[in-house]
Amino acid sequence: DLKFRNHETWPEHFPQKNRSRIYMHDNTNVPLLSPQDPDLQAALYSAYYAETCAKGGVAVQQCGYIRTLPLCTGAIGDQDYLSKTETFEKQKQFTEADKTSDEPALNVLDKGYRSCLAAQKEGQQCMQPNFAQSDMRFNSNQTLNSAAVAFVRSGNERAVRVVKRSWFVRRGGSLGCLDLSLINDVWM
Repeated sequence: DLKFRNHETWPEHFPQKNRSRIYMHDNTNVPLLSPQDPDLQAALYSAYYAETCAKGGVAVQQCGYIRTLPLCTGAIGDQDYLSKTETFEKQKQFTEADKTSDEPALNVLDKGYRSCLAAQKEGQQCMQPNFAQSDMRFNSNQTLNSAAVAFVRSGNERAVRVVKRSWFVRRGGSLGCLDLSLINDVWM
């Protein structure tokens, strides 16, 4: 990642010297047909996406390397998704195998994730926008932090669009393909 990233702009966003492992995470939907079984429908229906779907993760690194994470049922929450797919554990394995830096990974997340404690258990850090109740106001530092995270994560939104360019990923599950392992293989 260090060899390919833009060395002029990233130090502005991540001033820590030689920050080598930054993963920007986001989830997206893969549409599926509604099943006849009500229990399966409840597991696959996502209130956020308002459809029956699978939920897949997309992670992008600073150099633009895009990685997909396995599909899960649409009803799963963001925090549970990262736990179920063992994302932090796998990133820890990458860190231990790569001897170029002993610095912990930094996970850039949106505010839907409540995974900072899980990341810390694996020796990693998280960066995400500040949280506030709907009637509360941010102070200056909270506003700047949230804006900075949103700016940095915009690259992740583009990565999600790239992954969803596949005709099969966009339509395969909603056009009658019920082989979920095939859909997951294409996704991966």
